[in-house]
Amino acid sequence: MVGLLRRFLQSFAGHVVAVALSAAPLAASPLIAVGDELQVDFLDDDADPYVLEVGDDGAVQLPYVGAVAVAGSDIDAARQLIAETYVTREIFLSPQLELSFVAMRPLSVLGDVQEPGFYDFRAFVTVEQAVGLAGGIVRNGQSEEGRAMQRATLFGELARIEGEMMREAVATARLNTQLADGQAIDRSAVALGALDAPDMRLVDTLVDQDNAIIAAELAYFQSENDLLVRAVSDARMQIDLTEEQIAAQEVQITSYDEELDNNADLVERGLVPAPVRAQLLRQVADEKTDLLRLRTNVAAARLQLISLERQQLELDYQRRQTWRLALADAAVRTAQLRGARDAVLDRIDVLDNWSVRTNAEDAQMISYLIRRRGTGGAVQTVSALATDALSPGDVLIVRLEQAETPLAQVHP
Repeated sequence: MVGLLRRFLQSFAGHVVAVALSAAPLAASPLIAVGDELQVDFLDDDADPYVLEVGDDGAVQLPYVGAVAVAGSDIDAARQLIAETYVTREIFLSPQLELSFVAMRPLSVLGDVQEPGFYDFRAFVTVEQAVGLAGGIVRNGQSEEGRAMQRATLFGELARIEGEMMREAVATARLNTQLADGQAIDRSAVALGALDAPDMRLVDTLVDQDNAIIAAELAYFQSENDLLVRAVSDARMQIDLTEEQIAAQEVQITSYDEELDNNADLVERGLVPAPVRAQLLRQVADEKTDLLRLRTNVAAARLQLISLERQQLELDYQRRQTWRLALADAAVRTAQLRGARDAVLDRIDVLDNWSVRTNAEDAQMISYLIRRRGTGGAVQTVSALATDALSPGDVLIVRLEQAETPLAQVHP
């Protein structure tokens, strides 16, 4: 009789999920965490919004104020704190500002789920909903196989991320070399300290490719600069020639004026025919017209020279500005890759230290753990309920464990 009752309860328990009851309550709305990017917009001015990154100390660097700790707060609380800080520091009397996430860090769901991986964060998403995004719970002894597949996938993702990190490190070294007017990358300047065992053959290949980029860009710049140098030289020559023509024209006009002054009295006494003087006057007028044209030409040539000299200045400025912007973008991508690498390493660590305790014939219990990175790189792990809300960047660990049943203590 007891055996029948036991089998009935075991069958019934297969359809019932018990959730760990020792869960610590989590925030009902997304919390700001280390690595998040926020955007603050002062609504009462015309300035562009500022993008702020939450540093390892949990603080953002605000204009005119400096560091303000916002990690662990939700957006509304952080907005209020920032506004109060500006008032306290006597920067603004009553600032009107808007604070928002630039991009929500993705959730990571791993463990005994059908499709472990990264998922876009959605506001107020719960543990239960995140499990649904990952395809639901894995049952019937599939957990160990799933973990093996997760591990292989994670190592593949880690290799991809580290390859991109090497690419960014070499690109950063190239940009610094170009800004220093170097012609080849110093391999010792490639910053690979974040990687434990970088693939140096890949690094050497990337360095060779980027050295070719440096050489090609330099050749193009020199060709463009040579063209501008010749154009500037031609413009200056044209100005010199035109100014010589102007000087000769002025001498010619002066001689005509002197001749007119000399024969003015002769014309009045009838010694020089009036038509001769009229012809001379027309010649003077024509010469002055030509002089005006030449002066117009030299003014236009000077404007062209200024334009060419400005192009010379901008040619070098633009290439350097492009490198500086590319360096800033590379720094952002490198930081993102480091964060992604840390997340993958965290997941690998969890899988490596996971003990399999699933028994398909016994009742099973689901437990949820949330790993959240805090200030100073500290990682907090808490138990959670299915209805708890997640925050951006959370790692949700789903465990399907063997449950203890009181019937195991009953003797038939």
